[in-house]
Amino acid sequence: MKKFKFKIINTSNGEIISGVKNFPSSEDAYKYFLDKGYQIIYIKEVINIDFGLLFSQEIGGIPLKEKIFIVKELYIMISAGVPLLEALDIIANQVTKKSLKQKLVNIFKSVETGTSLSDAFAKEKGILSELHIALLSAGEKSGKLKEVLQQILVDMEKSYKTRSKIIGALIYPAIILIALSVVVVIMVTVMVPQMRDLYASFGLKDLPFFTQAIIRISEIITNTTFMFIFVFLIIFSLIFLSFYSRIENGRFLIDRLKLKLPIVKKIILNSEIARFCRVLFLLLSSGVPIVDALDITSKSLGNSVFKKILSISKDNLIKGQSLSISIVKNDNFNVFPKLLTQIISVGEESGRLTQVLNDMANLYEEELDNLSNNLTKTLEPLLMLLVGVLVMILALAVYTPTLQLIQNIS
Repeated sequence: MKKFKFKIINTSNGEIISGVKNFPSSEDAYKYFLDKGYQIIYIKEVINIDFGLLFSQEIGGIPLKEKIFIVKELYIMISAGVPLLEALDIIANQVTKKSLKQKLVNIFKSVETGTSLSDAFAKEKGILSELHIALLSAGEKSGKLKEVLQQILVDMEKSYKTRSKIIGALIYPAIILIALSVVVVIMVTVMVPQMRDLYASFGLKDLPFFTQAIIRISEIITNTTFMFIFVFLIIFSLIFLSFYSRIENGRFLIDRLKLKLPIVKKIILNSEIARFCRVLFLLLSSGVPIVDALDITSKSLGNSVFKKILSISKDNLIKGQSLSISIVKNDNFNVFPKLLTQIISVGEESGRLTQVLNDMANLYEEELDNLSNNLTKTLEPLLMLLVGVLVMILALAVYTPTLQLIQNIS
């Protein structure tokens, strides 16, 4: 129910009445007063801003760790025989963040009034993905809620583990790059101007190429106008990319470019293919029809190229084509390995598609695990090469004119 502020005239005696009353919508409010024979001056919805709730909102959504906690607690309590409503109430009381707590309270109330658990989670966006809601729905219908909750938990924990490994592997290179950037900025803005003044005071004009280049770069960077334009362009580019990535064609183009980057390409391909196999296996083994399963799978993937291929493949499935042929026919970007489509074809012919998908998911997840473990080792030589080149350029720029200066003094 919404709260509406109103001002009306009683047509029988001309009395002006004002106040506040609850209605489902503004249309209901107008209908109520008109049916009573009142003349309406105005009806306005009262907007109450809950600042406590506003500042407790999660930026970027609910963290995956919080979602894992909710599903794990629910799985443990359902396995222990705790009634569903009681389990939801206990979890809601354990959560401290106000926004998430409110979502869980709403889920509790929905289930209490007879709504299914999957529909209750679907109403409260952000806790479970469409994939997990579909699995939950299938588990409720088949009477295997506990088993499905375990599958959802395993899927979430695998995603969290993989993400943590990749982020962990990138921390060391990120620290090196930041430290290197700070050193270069200090040298260019502080050391190089002093060095330039020193050489000028000794009348050394014929400077080596690297020295002249670094002095020029220093002059550009320390120029206030240039820095203002540079910062403005960076901010504008970030805002443009943010909006462009929200447009379907823009997001598709960016995702295609990601698949052409040397190291990133391999990680994305293995991650998306492992996800495709795992999600489709979970849905099919839970009894979800293959057309619906492929639709949910395409939505659960992160890369738009994969989404587009599977979306078109779904239409071919409806027309009666097999999954393997549909994927091969629509894979214009060669992102699905031939080995995978051939094995899926064998699985379809033998009636063991779910088993094949599970095996391939394990294979690509293992490959992704190896990639994330070796990511730091892969990046180390590139970082060392970058550091070596920068040190060499700075050394040539600083010490070559210094040696010339010593020779001139001699």
